Amino acid sequence: MTVDLQLCDRFVAFLRSFARGEAHAMTAATICAGLGLPGTPQDKRNLRACAQHASKAGHLVCSGNSGYFVPASAEEAKGTSARLRSEAHELLARADRTERLMAEAFAVPESRMERPGLLALLEAEA
Repeated sequence: MTVDLQLCDRFVAFLRSFARGEAHAMTAATICAGLGLPGTPQDKRNLRACAQHASKAGHLVCSGNSGYFVPASAEEAKGTSARLRSEAHELLARADRTERLMAEAFAVPESRMERPGLLALLEAEA
């Protein structure tokens, strides 16, 4: 997906102005309205892409159950970090299960699997 850099700049500026602190988090629909977007599913996907891009570009943008926000404290940022790590752990566990089941179902030796035991490797590093 190509990221609309102008939209991302507007997204970050909007959050800095109106969504500072988790108590002021805004849903994608609210942000779309504030940015003059119709709020289609594609608009919401674009906002998720902008949140990811913002992080890569050095902007601290967080999200949670209430929506997107610029954290007002380290604790607020830690909440997003913890949620992201939990989601990543769950995805890696699912990938690991899929690979084990694939090996059983199709008699694929571990040496031929793309990333055998990835979750185990990551847990060993932690």
